[in-house]
This record gives sequence, C-alpha cells and structure tokens, in this order.
Amino acid sequence: MQTASDTGPGSYGGGRAPHGIPATAQPEHDKIRRAVMRVCLGLLTISATACERESAGQPAKQPPQVGVITVYPQPVARTTVLPGRTAAVMTSEVRPQVTGIILKRLFTEGSEVQEGQSLYEIDPRPFEAQLAQAEADKAKNEASLANAKLNFAGIRCCCLVSWR
Repeated sequence: MQTASDTGPGSYGGGRAPHGIPATAQPEHDKIRRAVMRVCLGLLTISATACERESAGQPAKQPPQVGVITVYPQPVARTTVLPGRTAAVMTSEVRPQVTGIILKRLFTEGSEVQEGQSLYEIDPRPFEAQLAQAEADKAKNEASLANAKLNFAGIRCCCLVSWR
C-alpha cells in the first residue's frame, strides 16, 4: 500500500522510479534532465536564429538569365556515316618489264586502262647508252669478221699455192 509520503510530488512509489533509478536519487536525476533540456532548447534557438540571419543578410535571388530561341519547322537532311570497307571487283598486278627511273605517270589513278596501254615513261638515257654500246660492238664484230675473211682468203691462197 502507498502512504502519503510515497505519493507526494517527486515520489514514484515502491521505492523505485519506472526507469530503474532509486527514488532517493530521483530529485538529482530530475535536475540533470532539466539542465539537458535547457541546453538543447538553447542550441535549437541559436541555430534557428543563425538560419534567419543568413537568409536575411543575402539579397533575394534573381532568376537565372537564359537565352531564348524561336523554333520554326524546316526540312532536315538525315545522313548516316557508317564505317565500311570496299573490295575491287577486278584487280591487276602491275610488274615492270624493265628497271629505270620513272619520269612521268601516263594514267590517272583510279581510271580504267586498256591492255597494252603505256602506264609510265621511263628515263631513256640508260637504254640509249646500251643501244649505242651494242651498235659499237656490232660494228667491231663486223670489222673483225671482215678481217677474219681476208685472213682466211689469204691463208687459203697460200695453202693452195704450197700444195701444188
């Protein structure tokens, strides 16, 4: 049973508070709880006034500047760029028959060419020098042949005379 002393202000009855603190320590606990509440309320008030000061110190924000364009309907060309590879239908391998320095290209790259058509002009000087050398060798050999025929005719005459 509870007595008047157990049910007075600050008393929780049964000797214990609902949260397990002895009734004798309860008044001291209430003081601490009230002090913590005062500190929390003070901090809350300070933070609220600080927020008001920040918003009051700054001028009102202006709306951002934006550009405006007017859109008109118009036709648009649609193009698509795709990577690809092509292969020729017919290819030919071009090999030179002679060596030399190319002076001029006689065709346009990518154009069609006919069989037997000249494709390049090659420096003729080395070939002209070879031709002159061959003609000189021919003349020399013809002279040697003529000299050999004379010698042969002379030897033949001598041999015929000495055999008689």
